Amino acid sequence: MLSSDVQTLNGASTEGLAVMLESMFAICCGIILGFIFSWKVSLVALGCVPFMMLGGSINAKFQAGMTGVDEDAYKDANLLAGDSINNYRTVSSFGYDNLLID
Repeated sequence: MLSSDVQTLNGASTEGLAVMLESMFAICCGIILGFIFSWKVSLVALGCVPFMMLGGSINAKFQAGMTGVDEDAYKDANLLAGDSINNYRTVSSFGYDNLLID
Protein backbone atom coordinates (compact mmCIF):
# COMPACT_ATOMS: atom_id res chain seq x y z
CA MET A 1 0.00 0.00 0.00
CA LEU A 2 2.76 2.40 0.98
CA SER A 3 4.80 1.73 -2.16
CA SER A 4 1.82 2.39 -4.42
CA ASP A 5 1.03 5.65 -2.62
CA VAL A 6 4.62 6.84 -2.94
CA GLN A 7 4.64 5.86 -6.60
CA THR A 8 1.42 7.80 -7.20
CA LEU A 9 2.72 10.91 -5.46
CA ASN A 10 6.04 10.73 -7.28
CA GLY A 11 4.34 10.32 -10.64
CA ALA A 12 1.89 13.13 -10.02
CA SER A 13 4.36 15.67 -8.73
CA THR A 14 7.74 14.93 -10.26
CA GLU A 15 7.57 13.00 -13.49
CA GLY A 16 4.70 14.81 -15.18
CA LEU A 17 5.94 18.25 -14.25
CA ALA A 18 9.54 17.45 -15.20
CA VAL A 19 8.59 16.15 -18.64
CA MET A 20 6.36 19.14 -19.31
CA LEU A 21 9.00 21.65 -18.23
CA GLU A 22 11.71 19.85 -20.18
CA SER A 23 9.60 19.86 -23.33
CA MET A 24 8.68 23.52 -23.04
CA PHE A 25 12.29 24.49 -22.34
CA ALA A 26 13.52 22.51 -25.35
CA ILE A 27 10.91 24.07 -27.63
CA CYS A 28 11.61 27.61 -26.44
CA CYS A 29 15.39 27.21 -26.67
CA GLY A 30 15.14 25.71 -30.13
CA ILE A 31 12.96 28.53 -31.40
CA ILE A 32 15.12 31.23 -29.81
CA LEU A 33 18.33 29.74 -31.18
CA GLY A 34 16.66 29.38 -34.53
CA PHE A 35 15.72 33.04 -34.63
CA ILE A 36 19.21 34.09 -33.47
CA PHE A 37 21.12 32.08 -36.06
CA SER A 38 18.71 31.56 -38.95
CA TRP A 39 15.05 32.22 -39.52
CA LYS A 40 14.84 29.05 -41.63
CA VAL A 41 15.84 26.93 -38.64
CA SER A 42 13.19 28.62 -36.51
CA LEU A 43 10.53 27.75 -39.07
CA VAL A 44 11.64 24.11 -39.00
CA ALA A 45 11.51 24.14 -35.21
CA LEU A 46 8.01 25.63 -35.27
CA GLY A 47 6.98 22.98 -37.77
CA CYS A 48 8.18 20.21 -35.44
CA VAL A 49 6.16 21.42 -32.44
CA PRO A 50 2.93 19.60 -33.36
CA PHE A 51 4.82 16.33 -33.85
CA MET A 52 6.53 16.73 -30.48
CA MET A 53 3.20 17.38 -28.80
CA LEU A 54 1.65 14.35 -30.51
CA GLY A 55 4.56 12.17 -29.41
CA GLY A 56 4.26 13.43 -25.86
CA SER A 57 0.56 12.66 -25.68
CA ILE A 58 1.08 9.16 -27.11
CA ASN A 59 3.86 8.56 -24.58
CA ALA A 60 1.63 9.73 -21.72
CA LYS A 61 -1.15 7.34 -22.77
CA PHE A 62 1.34 4.49 -23.09
CA GLN A 63 2.83 5.19 -19.65
CA ALA A 64 -0.63 5.34 -18.07
CA GLY A 65 -1.36 1.84 -19.34
CA MET A 66 1.82 0.41 -17.85
CA THR A 67 1.13 1.46 -14.23
CA GLY A 68 -0.36 -1.86 -13.13
CA VAL A 69 2.50 -3.84 -14.62
CA ASP A 70 5.08 -1.62 -12.94
CA GLU A 71 3.38 -1.90 -9.56
CA ASP A 72 3.53 -5.70 -9.64
CA ALA A 73 7.16 -5.63 -10.77
CA TYR A 74 8.15 -3.23 -7.97
CA LYS A 75 6.36 -5.37 -5.40
CA ASP A 76 8.23 -8.49 -6.55
CA ALA A 77 11.54 -6.61 -6.64
CA ASN A 78 11.04 -5.30 -3.09
CA LEU A 79 10.29 -8.80 -1.82
CA LEU A 80 13.35 -10.20 -3.55
CA ALA A 81 15.60 -7.44 -2.20
CA GLY A 82 14.32 -7.93 1.35
CA ASP A 83 14.81 -11.69 1.21
CA SER A 84 18.31 -11.39 -0.17
CA ILE A 85 19.34 -8.94 2.58
CA ASN A 86 17.99 -11.24 5.29
CA ASN A 87 19.62 -14.31 3.76
CA TYR A 88 22.95 -12.48 3.37
CA ARG A 89 23.01 -11.78 7.08
CA THR A 90 22.31 -15.44 7.82
CA VAL A 91 25.03 -16.74 5.52
CA SER A 92 27.51 -14.17 6.78
CA SER A 93 26.80 -15.12 10.41
CA PHE A 94 27.74 -18.74 9.61
CA GLY A 95 31.22 -17.47 8.71
CA TYR A 96 31.82 -16.38 12.31
CA ASP A 97 30.92 -19.69 13.94
CA ASN A 98 34.59 -20.50 14.66
CA LEU A 99 34.87 -17.35 16.78
CA LEU A 100 31.78 -18.30 18.78
CA ILE A 101 32.85 -21.92 19.40
CA ASP A 102 36.26 -21.01 20.88
